[in-house]
Amino acid sequence: MHLVFISRGFKYDRDRMVDSLLNTHFPMKSISGKNKYVVQGNLQPIELWSYVFPREHLDTVLRSLNVQKQIGFEDAPMHLPHRKLAVQLIRKALGLKEIPKVEPKGIKIPLHINNMQIVGLGIKEDYDAEDHEAL
Repeated sequence: MHLVFISRGFKYDRDRMVDSLLNTHFPMKSISGKNKYVVQGNLQPIELWSYVFPREHLDTVLRSLNVQKQIGFEDAPMHLPHRKLAVQLIRKALGLKEIPKVEPKGIKIPLHINNMQIVGLGIKEDYDAEDHEAL
């Protein structure tokens, strides 16, 4: 059985939840029903993140996370039409704008993104200082 969910909260509490799920074990009968086993829950992350940073560093962040590569859906399996539609629907549901194209050459932050697939969903503008004063 699979339960798919999205979580949101402080990273410390998220990490504690993940640890507790990874350390949960369940009794399970064999297919024949003769034997009983104890199996560990298998947590497979599909995470939705919101990364907040100064507006003037958008290009640097996009280059560093290699998000530009994902925008065009060129690499498998993101090129599939239903995947593209899913990303568009999520973007709309979250009220995000499309990710702008950036120059591939430029400053990059050294990030450990090996073995990661990072799919850029969209961007959301922060409030300007004038907007904050109006609140």
